[in-house]
Amino acid sequence: MAQVAVYTNLELPGILDFIKNCVADSTGRQEPTVFVSLNRLQSFKFGTSKEGIFIKVNFVGAADVYRTQKTLQYLCQKLVYKYNILGELIYINFIETNRNQVYIDGEQM
Repeated sequence: MAQVAVYTNLELPGILDFIKNCVADSTGRQEPTVFVSLNRLQSFKFGTSKEGIFIKVNFVGAADVYRTQKTLQYLCQKLVYKYNILGELIYINFIETNRNQVYIDGEQM
């Protein structure tokens, strides 16, 4: 099975700031574990291909799964409306991490 190539940039105007602001808005800037784990741009790996948009996100602990899913659902809706992207073409890869051992692209933060 061939691996899908993941690129390090997205050719959409203002995408990094847009995602950062969406995450902050959806968490109300009051839920530190979700805000910190989702809003660190290093936690995302962005890419486009003919198949769609790929977002890789690290989150901390199982207790954050529900809030993380809601945040990403909100983010996907905003991406669809702002950039006229088909929702089915947004792919999110969840990586569960330990609060004290967050690995991003194989490097411990």
